[in-house]
Amino acid sequence: MKYFFCDSKRPGYIAGPFKSTQAFISEYEQYRGRKIVLHRELESYRKQRKSKSTKTRAAESRTEPDAADR
Repeated sequence: MKYFFCDSKRPGYIAGPFKSTQAFISEYEQYRGRKIVLHRELESYRKQRKSKSTKTRAAESRTEPDAADR
C-alpha cells in the first residue's frame, strides 16, 4: 500500500492507501480536473540538500587558503 503527499491545492493532506501510483494519479486527475503529465517517486520524504554548482565550488576553492598558506 502507498500513501502520497499532495501539492499546494491540498496542503498537509496525505492521500491513501492506494495499491499503485497509477491508482492515485487517476484519482488526483479527477480532483484537479486535468491530466497529470509528470510525477516523481522519491526514495525518501526527507528534504534533500542541493549540491553546489561546479562554478560555486571552483570560486570557493580559489578563495580558501591552502593548508600550506596557513
